[in-house]
Amino acid sequence: MKAVFRSSIFHPLWLVLCFIALGLGWGCTVKKNNSATRLYHNLTTRYNVHYNGQTAFDEAYRSLLEGENESYTRPIAPDLIAYKIAQVRGTDKKSGGSFDRSVEKAQKAIKEHSIRIKPARKPGWRKDPKAVAEQLRGEYNPFLHQSWLLLGKAQLYNADVDEAMATFAYIARLYEASPEVRDVALLWQVRCLSLADRASEGKQLVALIDTTNRSHYNDLKPLYSFTMAEHHLAQGEQALALPWLSLAAQVEPLAAQKARLYYLLGQLQQSSGDALAAYRSYGKVLSLSPRPALDFAARIRRAELSPRGHTDVLRSLKAMARRGKYRTQLDQIYYAIGSTYLSSGDTLGAIGAFRFAIDTSQNKGQDYALANIALGQIYLQRMQYLPARAAYTQAIPALSQLEPSYKAYNYLAQGLDSLAQPAEVLHREDSVLALARMDEKARARVIDSVIRVLKAKEAEEAAQRARDSIAQRNQDIAARMPGATTPSAPSIPKVIGESGEFYFYNYALLSEGRKDFERTWGRRKLEDLWRLRKHDGFVLDRIQSQLPGGADSTARSGDGQVNMSDQSEVKEETQPTEDPHNPAYYLSRLPMTPQAQQESEARIEQNLVEMGRVLTDKLERLGDATKIYHQVLERFPKTKYAEQILYRLYLLYLRQGDEGQADQVRRRYLATSPNTQLAQELSTPNYLERLRDRDQTVARRYVRAFEAYHHGQPDSVLSIYSEIKRTYPTSEHLPRLLFLSAMAEASAGNAVGFCEKLQELQTITPPEEIKTLVEAMLEGLREGRPIYAGHPKPINWSVATGGVDSTQIDQAEVFSPSGASDRYALLLIGMDSLSTPELIYRLAVYNFTKQTQSLVPLRALNELDMPAVAVGKFTTTYALELYLNQLISDDSYGTLGRLAILPISQTNIARLNRADMLWNYLDFLLHGVDSLLSVNVQVARELADYWLSEQSKRTNGEAQTRSAAGEKLDFGFGTAVPAAVDTTAIASDPLQVPRESALARPPISYDEMQEKAEQREKRTKQEAKQRKRLKRDREKSKTRVRRSK
Repeated sequence: MKAVFRSSIFHPLWLVLCFIALGLGWGCTVKKNNSATRLYHNLTTRYNVHYNGQTAFDEAYRSLLEGENESYTRPIAPDLIAYKIAQVRGTDKKSGGSFDRSVEKAQKAIKEHSIRIKPARKPGWRKDPKAVAEQLRGEYNPFLHQSWLLLGKAQLYNADVDEAMATFAYIARLYEASPEVRDVALLWQVRCLSLADRASEGKQLVALIDTTNRSHYNDLKPLYSFTMAEHHLAQGEQALALPWLSLAAQVEPLAAQKARLYYLLGQLQQSSGDALAAYRSYGKVLSLSPRPALDFAARIRRAELSPRGHTDVLRSLKAMARRGKYRTQLDQIYYAIGSTYLSSGDTLGAIGAFRFAIDTSQNKGQDYALANIALGQIYLQRMQYLPARAAYTQAIPALSQLEPSYKAYNYLAQGLDSLAQPAEVLHREDSVLALARMDEKARARVIDSVIRVLKAKEAEEAAQRARDSIAQRNQDIAARMPGATTPSAPSIPKVIGESGEFYFYNYALLSEGRKDFERTWGRRKLEDLWRLRKHDGFVLDRIQSQLPGGADSTARSGDGQVNMSDQSEVKEETQPTEDPHNPAYYLSRLPMTPQAQQESEARIEQNLVEMGRVLTDKLERLGDATKIYHQVLERFPKTKYAEQILYRLYLLYLRQGDEGQADQVRRRYLATSPNTQLAQELSTPNYLERLRDRDQTVARRYVRAFEAYHHGQPDSVLSIYSEIKRTYPTSEHLPRLLFLSAMAEASAGNAVGFCEKLQELQTITPPEEIKTLVEAMLEGLREGRPIYAGHPKPINWSVATGGVDSTQIDQAEVFSPSGASDRYALLLIGMDSLSTPELIYRLAVYNFTKQTQSLVPLRALNELDMPAVAVGKFTTTYALELYLNQLISDDSYGTLGRLAILPISQTNIARLNRADMLWNYLDFLLHGVDSLLSVNVQVARELADYWLSEQSKRTNGEAQTRSAAGEKLDFGFGTAVPAAVDTTAIASDPLQVPRESALARPPISYDEMQEKAEQREKRTKQEAKQRKRLKRDREKSKTRVRRSK
């Protein structure tokens, strides 16, 4: 019986019931710290809340791996989240994503199962190192660190990088006494910095990680190797990343991610020239049975690296193209074939392959764009700018904006657009001139061939329209059949991690929209009347003139095309010289007379010069521009642009470093135009040094002229302009100086000089911001409106509003030096910056993530008439300077807009109650009464000026409009003058030039941070009370011992 009783007592069911009873009695509270509570919260966290969160995280991560459509043509990212972070960078993305459930579960686990109460201390515990370490711990739930790490990882994979960074930084501080947790948090923090384009800051964190303990390092090896590979790649150190990436691929447990890492390893090895290692890495990718897209990409890359030579590579790739399973990836195959041809020097074969890749592309995605770019590069090298422009025009809409070279390609496409008009004129004029100079039989053969091509194209288009019409008719009949369903809108694929982003930031939606457009309309050029397949100007004019209602009354059929019956009527009335099917149409447009040919030659000459300018200034293709200019000089020996072309050639050769050719061009210029002012400049021995110093010199002189104009010194302005025009007649800043001198003439009352300078300004093509002003002013003068003499007087800051002369006030009595313990930093917000709540919000984010030693209060100064925030108070000058230096050097400073940072005390804040008083405070600072920091007075003056003017507008209302009869054209006072030349090369100030931030979006809410900061302060106070209580108890015990003795 005793054995039966004993066995029933220790039955597993009894043990479970006893444990539940103990848990309900003592374990459910977090206000006690003993073995029972730690065991209960450990098990509950591990197998309940955290388990659900980890399961949700794993499912979301697998969906991310399976759902992301990568382009494997260029090097991929080590982690897929890099695409999402780059996609939302600079946007107003809301927090959250597909990992929200993991975030919720981790937060719930932390909230309900965190044990922060210190355990009971045994007598003599200070002599026991383990007991001391136990008291230093910040968290006593032995499993809760996993929930903390899950929270940070889920935030990171939601693309909330700043929130994740703050979480991992907090984990590293909370578990500072636990290296196995602290180092994991530090590694994830390094990952956040790498993904946020702040990889250089991660070096200090990597140095804190303990790698001497081998067992500890072995546990960290998967995360450590991946983090180091990602860190080096983010810094562009591919050679250093290779060994870490190889190690990370070996220890990666997930097969899909392991295949990606081996593929990236192969790409890096291929780019570094290690073809054999890359060939093996691609083989390892294939051995892992990856996704079809990755499998196909690895097979192509492996075929490209075949050690048997270009012929065998091409044979392998063409064999893949013939297989039916790859018919949807023909663009990738032929892009690889084109690259192989190009590497072997076969340009014609590369052009054919790239064209075939473009024509067979079905998804018009990244590979389609890259094939167009490769084709455009070939055309650029051959100086065929119109085909190059067409290729780049097709590439840019299909190219992902996450492509590293996207901005460069887009800039190149814009430059080719500027080059298109002169290139088209040149091509057309050269063609008609060559055709006009042929003999009659040869000319007739060419015209007949053009007409045959035109007729064949029209027949093909007519057949295509007939097929489209039949298909549309069949679709309409099917829709009217019984039981037919209404066609639904094209399905949009669900993108993992997307939640309500702006359409043009969602590249999957952009690609799907592009496909849907092409299914409906086909491929159309981006131009006017894009719905019409054919809209030659003369045909449209004839059609529109035959219809009632004018230009907008074009008759159309149901599918949006021009009605064919109307076209037939037009064709019946078309004259032979207006019918492109008649040779007379082409003959009438040829320059057959000598005069017409001279005019055509003049247009060729003019557009060649324009092409050289665009190639130099916008495309920066200096070699092409040099060839174009030499072509002009050889083709037109007596060109009127000779001086301009020779000087440009001189500068081009200098920029290319060919001083010998530059000297030859300079001598040629001096021989052909010895009496010009530029020739005298070129003949000076130190011209090159003067040319290098020209920009800075002119910038300084412009600043002096600008200040002289505002101080009512027109003679100084005119003198500076005359000196610059004489010394640097080719300076690009000369139009601005000329405009400023015209304004000086107006302020002096010289209407004749004012008008002459404006007319001169029109002849030298002024910048766009000046051109509109010049045209408006000349129009006013032509209408007979008089100018208003006088100069724009600056605001007299010494006079306060309300008529009180502030010069009668003793400044020492108005403002006083800061005390020893009430130092603040006053941040004045610029006119193009954030609002006051937004600035407080972002400063609070910075304080919470970076200023962890003490709480820095923030307060909006609503009593001022301008947006301002007081930061502090700081107990010492050193603390204030340290805080401001750290803030200015931090990347988040660039998100705060334009600020003026002033040191100030609480007493002086109370006296700074009006915008105009700011100027008095600036004078107070400049006179050395309070020299805490160097103050950016110029920025503060501009902000005060702006907000004072805003206050004046609110007080006085808008100015009354002047009557049309008595209106004067005010050119002397209050006229907009272009801002001074950017002189940041001369002197730059970090307060004036905020840096661009990697992420402009605030990470977490201000209320949450305030709550956390208050909790942290509360915990600090509680710990201080506890220390006092322990000290008091210790003293009492000593007293009892003495009394007992």
